[in-house]
Amino acid sequence: MSREFRGLLSNHGSCRAMFHSLVSAAGIAFTLAAAGCWPIENGQLPNDPLLVDNDGDGFAEEPGGELPGGDCDDNDPSANPSAPELCDGVDNDCNGETDELFDADEDGFLDEDACSELPDGTDCDDDDYQVNPGQNEICDDKDNDCDGESDEGFDTDGDGYASCAENEAGCDDMDAAVYPGAKEICDGIDNDCDGHVDENFIADNGTSECTDDDLDGYTEREGDCNDKDKDQSPGETEVCNNLDDNCNGAIDEGFDQDLDGYTTCEDDCDDTNPDINPGAPEVCDGVDNNCWGGADEIFQTDTDGDGTIDCMDCGPDDAAIFPGAQEICDGLDNDCNGVADEGFDADGDGYGDCEGQDCDDSRPDTYPGATENCDAIDNDCDGSVDEGFDQDGDGFTSCETVPDCDDTNA
Repeated sequence: MSREFRGLLSNHGSCRAMFHSLVSAAGIAFTLAAAGCWPIENGQLPNDPLLVDNDGDGFAEEPGGELPGGDCDDNDPSANPSAPELCDGVDNDCNGETDELFDADEDGFLDEDACSELPDGTDCDDDDYQVNPGQNEICDDKDNDCDGESDEGFDTDGDGYASCAENEAGCDDMDAAVYPGAKEICDGIDNDCDGHVDENFIADNGTSECTDDDLDGYTEREGDCNDKDKDQSPGETEVCNNLDDNCNGAIDEGFDQDLDGYTTCEDDCDDTNPDINPGAPEVCDGVDNNCWGGADEIFQTDTDGDGTIDCMDCGPDDAAIFPGAQEICDGLDNDCNGVADEGFDADGDGYGDCEGQDCDDSRPDTYPGATENCDAIDNDCDGSVDEGFDQDGDGFTSCETVPDCDDTNA
């Protein structure tokens, strides 16, 4: 405060009271001058920095007077020691720094939210010094250069996800069908990057339907009925092994010739006979019907002790009669071949010349039970000749050399 002004205030109590009442008002010097409390020099008010408050913010430029000093810009009411710092390119709080509260990361760029009106108010993340318009874009899921895009230039496959994001998720940035959240498809690849491959396409055996696990050239989706066995696939030839080798839904087709439900690899010991298979009942016929490895195993009774079980012995009570016995001329089928005395029937009429059975083994029309003819021969071997052809009983028949010319009159 000037010496002259101090003198005026000290000599005039009214001037002193007026000064204190106007100390914070704009134009204080002019008001005091009009009241005779401020000297005018050469028609101008003296520029006393201890008192002048041009912007009326209550602060003078210099300290030591009636007004607090420190106003760094006495023409701007928003700049004084008690003003809040704003982001406006002005040292509002007069601390010697401009906009110091709006560069939190100290990267030289101001927060774009608070300082958008300033050229440097372009920091899109003022809490990260690696993010500002002067930075080069790197792959870190951030908009490093504040151009509104993150990780531009780092999406190799163009699927909308940068390589760093895909790598972090375990994805392949060389495949546009692979990215976090992609639809899982059946291709042997973890499309959605969740750590699982083809999780919606798992076969009953626990393998993926979309991969060729046994390397036979086929996947389950391509018809491989067992992708854990390279010998089972649509391209295989069916063999008899109780497996569906060619994956057509049938097992061992072509290996059940008699269609009894059993194949040769299922121990059908005779695949030409539907009555012979592991499920057939055993019957007494000299055949292994149930394919157990033995014939007639449940029929072991041999009454006559000839070594042939009764059900196979055509003479179970006669030890001389059994399959394979020597045929003798006795009117019996000794060897059980269904024919009696074969080899002893010269005329082939079914009766051998054994024990007087065939009374003439040279004539096929003469044997026991044959029809008697009028031929002077005992055709039926009953000891009588031409019986039934002597109606009048005179001892002569109509078929003799000298025939009975009237067989009705004795």
